[in-house]
Amino acid sequence: MKKIIPLLLLAFIVFACQQKNTIIISGKIKNSSDSLAHLTVYYSDLTDTISVNHDGTFYADFELGEEHMGGFYYQNNMFPLYLEPGGNINIEFDTKDFLNYAITNVRVSGEKSEKTSLLNSLDEDWRKYNWPEKLKLPDDSFMLFVRNVQNEVYNKLEKTKTEHSSSDIFMKRAKLKYDVKLLSTIEYYKRTHQSDEIPTDYFVEFSNRIPEYDKELCQEVQEYLWFLVPKFKMEISNTLSASGLDKETSAYINKMADKIIALDVPQQIKDEVGEWNFSVFYKRPDSLRKIYRARYPDVVKNQKYINDFMKIADEMDKIAIGEIAPGFDYPDINGKMVSLQSFKGKIVYVDVWATWCGPCKAEFAYQKKLESELQGEDIVFVYISVDDEKDTETWEKMVKEKKLGGYQLIANNGWESKICQDYVIRGIPCYIIIDKEGKLVEVNASRPSNPETKEKLLALAKK
Repeated sequence: MKKIIPLLLLAFIVFACQQKNTIIISGKIKNSSDSLAHLTVYYSDLTDTISVNHDGTFYADFELGEEHMGGFYYQNNMFPLYLEPGGNINIEFDTKDFLNYAITNVRVSGEKSEKTSLLNSLDEDWRKYNWPEKLKLPDDSFMLFVRNVQNEVYNKLEKTKTEHSSSDIFMKRAKLKYDVKLLSTIEYYKRTHQSDEIPTDYFVEFSNRIPEYDKELCQEVQEYLWFLVPKFKMEISNTLSASGLDKETSAYINKMADKIIALDVPQQIKDEVGEWNFSVFYKRPDSLRKIYRARYPDVVKNQKYINDFMKIADEMDKIAIGEIAPGFDYPDINGKMVSLQSFKGKIVYVDVWATWCGPCKAEFAYQKKLESELQGEDIVFVYISVDDEKDTETWEKMVKEKKLGGYQLIANNGWESKICQDYVIRGIPCYIIIDKEGKLVEVNASRPSNPETKEKLLALAKK
């Protein structure tokens, strides 16, 4: 019996500790149509899938030893959570209240739910500030409004701290969350107004409240993490520029991958920096795309990003150099259908463009010069507009007024145009070179303004 008592006591202590660290999230979703919701604890990268019953009710419990910020996600919409060991938070909302990926009008109750309720209240206030109108204010009036918003946020936080004994950790995280939102809004105002008045002493002082980089806070406060992403994109870009390596080499790609992996930041930042830096892979030669493909999963761990990247990579494999070029058949300015097949036996230089594209239009003069210099050669110039159908008249007018030469065709369906799909076009202008046998020479060829273009086309025409 003496041996049993300590064992019972130990079991009770373990049970009590488990109960103390258990967090319960439950509630009801009105007008629910999805059977799954997701609970995320930002610091630990914990994502728990929650089953939603037919009547919209749900329940989840999990262990968490410390307080952390988190989010509740349903159908790509979310609201903030603040999770504390021993918490029992009940949540109710209606899917009809979703707004710009946010779950609004959330009713929160239960033990240790005050901070979650406060964060949702502050987010609701933010949406009511009518920022589009405030961004039209003169500098002084705009900055006065920003000060007032900050004071309101801080006053609400201090009031909750007094009433519910909020921890200093929560206060620090919550203040940073809204300081970053306000600073981002000020910077947006400054860019859109091109104002020199905004960098006042107040703005400098305000900016200084945001830590240059704090790993712990970065993992806790998503707004802060996204605020820092451009900083690390620039850091990698500067490092690569300083290396002196040619972008068109495997050494450059491997150095880029290794530098991103070595960043002492949360994986989410590495995912964003990696996704951005690897996004140019479709412009690279086939041999280099293989290296991009091999290194991408080393750098990026976001499964959606990986799936999207691999899908594009698979599509690019179908249009490798030497493969038969996907055919096209589009109307010219007179409504006559023109197909790629009709140019068999000639070098085809294709320009995919649109009337709204500045860089496309900047090439007009060079196009005319190139056409003139290569007149008489076995080379045809085909210009395919991916303007939407509603802009057909704009296209026709521009072709006539600018006296554009070559074969002027229109695909008439924007990014959904078949040529964009077949040639995996992610940006325009996009230039494609096809040889006399109808095989691909280059899918992202140089522009008419590049002297190398003339040399390439002449060399191919002479073969």
